[in-house]
Amino acid sequence: MEAALVWRVWRRLLREPAMREAVLGGRLDERAAALGLGPAEIEVARAYAEHPAGTEMFVHSYRFRMVSSFFNAVETVAPLTHRALLANDVDLRAIAVELLDRREWVDAGPFVYTFGGQILDHLAADGALGEIAGLRELIALERAAADVVITAAAGHPTARDKEPAAGQWRVRAPFGVHSCERDLSEWLRDSGTLGRSVPPAASRHYLIFLPAPEAERRIVAVPRRASDILRILGGGSGELPLLTAELARRGHPAAPGRDRAILDRFEALGLLAAPVGGS
Repeated sequence: MEAALVWRVWRRLLREPAMREAVLGGRLDERAAALGLGPAEIEVARAYAEHPAGTEMFVHSYRFRMVSSFFNAVETVAPLTHRALLANDVDLRAIAVELLDRREWVDAGPFVYTFGGQILDHLAADGALGEIAGLRELIALERAAADVVITAAAGHPTARDKEPAAGQWRVRAPFGVHSCERDLSEWLRDSGTLGRSVPPAASRHYLIFLPAPEAERRIVAVPRRASDILRILGGGSGELPLLTAELARRGHPAAPGRDRAILDRFEALGLLAAPVGGS
């Protein structure tokens, strides 16, 4: 049998209850036309029908494993969103089956963060979930965090193992900056409030970074000035010999003392390396 054809029939068995009932219930011949099965597909389906117990076991075990992989991805990539959903009694298993049906039950394999990002995109598009105050903003924040990890996994270089050149601040860890229209700080500080309280409607900015390849990503609330600096960092080479001038060019009044305090804070977090000999 042609492998691609077998694969397509198998996918239909995984995702279509009517197909499973016909094949495993001994009704293949009478239901084949209604299911749109051609002669070659009927041959494949009949081979599955000859072993209904084994086929059913593999269908259920595969679906169980894929739903488990959905939960693993959510808990790994978006632990805050996961807790907020549970706090609101959202039926995550139903959402898992809906998404996997759309994906035709394709296994993401080891790409947990890529799958987790796709799950977050699916959750963000769910209109009913948008009624939970702050959830859409939280989903977007953890989606941005997933992107930071995915970028780091792609091997984008940082200056973690390099000494900064004279007069240059250097980026030492993969990072991103995300802004939203609700202040999620309380949710980040206290998991007991996740999804239970209503985050204030106020603009807030967050630094997302990966302190080390083996570390969990961190999310830190930062002031607007710091987010401006982060965006300049993200758009350049990671070298900041003219940081104050760059900020001034973008319409921000120079504030060397405040900028230096922000840079020192980033250095303490492990995001930046200070210039050799200070600046």
